[in-house]
Amino acid sequence: MVETPAERRYARNKETILAAAREIFREEGLDKFSMRSLADKADYSASAIYKYFNNKQEILEALRAEGWQLLGQFAAKRNATMSDSIEAVIQSGLAWFDFVRVYPDYFKLMVSESSDERGGFEAMMSHPGFLGLAANIQKLIDNQLIRLIPGTTVQMLAFNFFASIEGYCSLQTNLFKVDSPEFEAFLEQSLRQYMAYLTS
Repeated sequence: MVETPAERRYARNKETILAAAREIFREEGLDKFSMRSLADKADYSASAIYKYFNNKQEILEALRAEGWQLLGQFAAKRNATMSDSIEAVIQSGLAWFDFVRVYPDYFKLMVSESSDERGGFEAMMSHPGFLGLAANIQKLIDNQLIRLIPGTTVQMLAFNFFASIEGYCSLQTNLFKVDSPEFEAFLEQSLRQYMAYLTS
């Protein structure tokens, strides 16, 4: 379907607003982001922005979606040829670290509070990263590559792995703030030890 000039103009204006939003949270942080600051940065009136987005949260959700797409690209580079394997799960974890080194601000946005009305534990259990990891771990169990420890569930295993990854990434972005080969090596060793424990 061919876009009309009005549709192309609408898409360009919407992208201009998103570009301004990216610049704000990259340069000033999420705490400084508001519809007023966005209007100033994009050189739009606040009322004009509401023609494209209903509220601030809708803009942030659009940027979160961009972050997940970017993370998927890093994951594809890491494990495109190793589907349904223990190594693929390890490499998917390391892909997070690759992603955070390049896009720390996207990471902070992706793990910040979202508009999910459920909140808390239920929201975490439906988190895209968590769901993908749980599905991969289930495949490993089905293929008898790892064992399900008595008294645990797939969700518990995924949670431990997921929490470790996000914890390491948070340390990298908030505490160390340097590109450290030693830190990445330590992360990889930790992930491998965890998966080795599940195969023993």
